[in-house]
Amino acid sequence: MPLDDRFEIASPIHIGQIATAYPAVQRELQRKVLLKVIHPQLTRDAELVERFRREGQAAARLDHPNVVRIFDSGKTDDMLYLALEWIDGITLANAIAQGPMQQKDVLNVAKETLAGLSAVHQAGLVHRDIKPDNILIARDGRIKLADFSLAGFGHTKGLTKHSDIVGSPGYYAPEFFDGYPASPQSDLFSLGMVLYEAITGSNPYRTADPLLSIDLLRKRTLPTLSARTNIDSGLARLVDALVQRTPAQRPPSALEALKLIQQQPQIPISVEKQPPYLKGKLQVLSGILGIAAALVMIFLIVQFIKKPVENQPVLNSIDSHTNSTIAPSIANSKSDTIILPANIAIPNKNYEIAVKSAWVTILAAPWAEVRLNDSLLGLTPLSSLMLPAGRYELEFTHSTLPPVERTIELQPNATDTVFIDLRAEAAELSLTALPWGVLSVDGDSVGLLPREEPFFLKPGVHHISLMHPQLGFWQDSIELQKGEQLRLKVDLVSGTKVAP
Repeated sequence: MPLDDRFEIASPIHIGQIATAYPAVQRELQRKVLLKVIHPQLTRDAELVERFRREGQAAARLDHPNVVRIFDSGKTDDMLYLALEWIDGITLANAIAQGPMQQKDVLNVAKETLAGLSAVHQAGLVHRDIKPDNILIARDGRIKLADFSLAGFGHTKGLTKHSDIVGSPGYYAPEFFDGYPASPQSDLFSLGMVLYEAITGSNPYRTADPLLSIDLLRKRTLPTLSARTNIDSGLARLVDALVQRTPAQRPPSALEALKLIQQQPQIPISVEKQPPYLKGKLQVLSGILGIAAALVMIFLIVQFIKKPVENQPVLNSIDSHTNSTIAPSIANSKSDTIILPANIAIPNKNYEIAVKSAWVTILAAPWAEVRLNDSLLGLTPLSSLMLPAGRYELEFTHSTLPPVERTIELQPNATDTVFIDLRAEAAELSLTALPWGVLSVDGDSVGLLPREEPFFLKPGVHHISLMHPQLGFWQDSIELQKGEQLRLKVDLVSGTKVAP
């Protein structure tokens, strides 16, 4: 039976690595659901389809208040789908994006996620992809574990490109990258990383480069939270146990992990009172020392102001250098200062920051991953970077555009901007789908059509495909030249290309 006979489907709300998500109404029950249709390129493996069927059936039998329910799953019109419980709320990723969460809220997330994860494991399933995007916070405050039936679906023998793991390596268990299979203990490690990020506001293993994330996961150990006095002892104890390097060092189950939160601290706290006469003398002495310190500070400030400035270098604008690739200067706020980590290869290490540094903002169209002297900086835009004056090699890379390299020369005390348009080296594809469709290029989902902006691609041959949940699947190969502007229109009703 076609999907549109069973569901009333609206326009997609999310395109992920594995599936496209649609709000829908299950016609027979008039029940709102989240319909997830697996990308067609993932359904060509018979073994994978069979595993999806088995795990979908097992997951559909789960009924736990902290797990998103699966109402239906199956295959129709050569498309695999899941009909999931509709949850009104936000993801944990949305909450963490606002900064470190309150510890009482993190405790609630930990307790309810562990309860849901325990139910998943007891059903014989492994989630494989615990991350903030897969933990939902409903409007009534309940925590819901999502996507456990889809997790790992795209990580198969036929799909092992590095791009397949973009987005999640910062939460993967270290043993994944040594050839060990997913297990309940690997789920617990991932949850530990999620809780660490919720508490601190950052994930040291998550970077724009998946290979760098993997290297950090395999080599770097997180600092323990138990040493911090400002973190709830039970919460710190739980996270420290979950992020242990090897599975055997972690709790044996989610239920056992829950007990770590409930343990009470054993360290007694004692406060010694000072005799009244000593307390008064200390207060007087403290006041005298404070006044003396203030007078010394005033004296030093006056002397500094009176001292003439000597041996200051002549500051030249970087714009005066004809060989520079820096765009004209712009006014940048220095309140969001970023000082590069020590592993960045920089010239002139023996410098005085006050007079030998420069401020630079790095921009790229449409976006780029930036490396400076072969060290990863991150994704553009990169604003208000403070760098020692000197020469740097920059490399700009984008998933679908040719890489660009530039050399820049930074002058002392300059404030400047580097801007690179990667589209100048690419070809332009304007593609229209009637009535609409999900576009994949070379096996990767890239967006929803129709849209006004063109796609920019590397010159060469590309495999493109369009998918619509009711009208099926269309595919073709195109060859693009540098600077070419190609316009195509596809009628998915008839499955043919038509004149644009």
